[in-house]
Amino acid sequence: MYFTRLIFILSCLFFIGCSSSSDDNDQPAQVEGIEISGTAEAPSGAVASYEQPSIFRVASQFFITPVAAALTGLEPIEGALVELIRVDNNGEQVGDVLATTTTSITGDYNLTLPTGVDLSGDLITRITGRNDAQLRAQVVEASVNITPVSEFILQNFVENRTDLKVIQPGAVVTLKRKVEEFDLVASGAVDIAAVLAQLEQELGDYIDNEIAIIGEEPASADAVQALAGGYRSVLFDLKFEDEDDGTDGILGSDLALAEFTFSAEESGELGITFLSDEGLYASIFGNDSNFFTYVEAFFSDESESFPSASLSDSGIVSIAFGFEEDIYPTNTPPKGERRPAGVFILQKALDDNYFVNTNGSAAVIYGLTENDALDPSNKLGDSVDREFELFVQKPSNLSASDLDGDYGRVYFSIENNQDENLLEIETEVSVISFENEKLSAGAAVTKVLTKLAGDVSYEEVNAPAESGVPYEVSADGDFESLDGDPIDGFVGKDGKLFVIAGNEGTNEVGAQQSLTMALKLPTETPSLAGKTFRFMLLALELGDASMSLVSNSFNTLFTMNSESSGVLNGTGIFPFKESNEAFPNCDGLNCQIDVSREPIVDLAANISVGDDKKVTITIDDDGDQFTLTGWMNETSSFGIFNTSFGEAGGDMSELGIATLVEIK
Repeated sequence: MYFTRLIFILSCLFFIGCSSSSDDNDQPAQVEGIEISGTAEAPSGAVASYEQPSIFRVASQFFITPVAAALTGLEPIEGALVELIRVDNNGEQVGDVLATTTTSITGDYNLTLPTGVDLSGDLITRITGRNDAQLRAQVVEASVNITPVSEFILQNFVENRTDLKVIQPGAVVTLKRKVEEFDLVASGAVDIAAVLAQLEQELGDYIDNEIAIIGEEPASADAVQALAGGYRSVLFDLKFEDEDDGTDGILGSDLALAEFTFSAEESGELGITFLSDEGLYASIFGNDSNFFTYVEAFFSDESESFPSASLSDSGIVSIAFGFEEDIYPTNTPPKGERRPAGVFILQKALDDNYFVNTNGSAAVIYGLTENDALDPSNKLGDSVDREFELFVQKPSNLSASDLDGDYGRVYFSIENNQDENLLEIETEVSVISFENEKLSAGAAVTKVLTKLAGDVSYEEVNAPAESGVPYEVSADGDFESLDGDPIDGFVGKDGKLFVIAGNEGTNEVGAQQSLTMALKLPTETPSLAGKTFRFMLLALELGDASMSLVSNSFNTLFTMNSESSGVLNGTGIFPFKESNEAFPNCDGLNCQIDVSREPIVDLAANISVGDDKKVTITIDDDGDQFTLTGWMNETSSFGIFNTSFGEAGGDMSELGIATLVEIK
């Protein structure tokens, strides 16, 4: 009897066609609402962490059609409680649970939204496992899959301080589908945290950039036309690579100068054409105490157009790019790299045709087949890079006298030496004066962070003043020589900003790459009160057995409350190499890559401006201090800085460069 009764109950649940002796008219009326459904999936090791309900609740949803996952390598979450809730902009639950249901044995679920509840970015479906591990998804369409991808997207909206109530559901849907197109693999991850870390490494920059342009209004045709002309750029790119077996690692750096043209397209979009670039790639590989140096100069004049670039009303330029695959058959061993599609974004300075980006990307490294094709079954390692790039419009009739006056200069360099196993970072802030085709440099303090055979040290060295150094500059802003020696650099259209790049190196010996940026100093003391700036950073941190790239998300903002105080909000991004349980004996360079994202919430900043117009911004953080030292332009809308981080009053462990770009 029990078995017969069970089959009867299940049949009723499956086919919704049975009745009992009670009158159907006595049942409460069903209120129509939006039906949502989807699939819940997690890494195989996490599936068992979810509570299993009775067979009746499982069976009630047995025939829901499964929905394809956006991340392969996952398994259905069987019999888990699905809760419908509201959250605030911090991702925390607001109010009571609105509705519940349960996933079937295939991980599927369906749920009817209560009366008066509509699709929204702050409406969430949630599954909670042991130790309060959560998987959540925004209810912005009728099909809502609950996976690490949906959790990853929600977390990034929160980290980017997005107003979840205001964001358009269609924008969330579009972003989710773009992520699904990557068809990522969970790479054997056994828990949700591991999958989220993998997603961050491979898609963190992509998500940040997509979120930054959601809701942006297109710029006017006049604004696009005003950008037309020739441009030069300088790129400083830092890169980590690792090998899955932990035997080797790479720290690489690119320093390059490039030329572009910007044009107004009939479509109303901004056309960008790459014309040429030249520079130097340098890397060290091996381990901290015994590494080797690889150096290669490069040049390209194979033009490439990006006709679909978009300019927003707030000065954001976005350029979508597709999936990339690079093959290196002459490497030892031969290898290939795959990079997912993404979006490249730049911020325009408010008052000038300067553009800055601090984008980054990640790639998976594979071996090659006998035919020199990429072999997805032979994963060798990973790579991740962070970059700083500045675009400046070219002048057409510049003369040496246009440079006369004082400029605030910031300097950043990286040097390696194979024989000494030396890696060294230097920064310097100083004033440069131009007069009668000669320049003078004021005295400065050079900050030097050195890693010598694995041991890290820091010192500050006094750099003497120089005067009477001749220079040559062309009418189109090309720096041609300094003290009689040819140099690589350029001057902006208005003569108020210039860049000099230094590239020297010999393969298997060593290299030094340096970047100088300088702004013409204002005549009055810079006023920062009431302004909001996009903060864009690139730095390198060195430890005795570790190293980190240091950057931040595009939506990291400095808000200046007064002339002496401000707050920083956003997200810090830190690809790093250090020992862990899997590789306890690595020493930094040959460690595996990991990526940490740390929310920056209302960090208080102190601001001071010296008589020489030098701007210093300091942030104290649990005994450590982060400092920006540099210069603002005449309108206080654009600034260049060196950065340092370390124990307050003690040695620095990190040096870098940064810009502040005022936004509307």
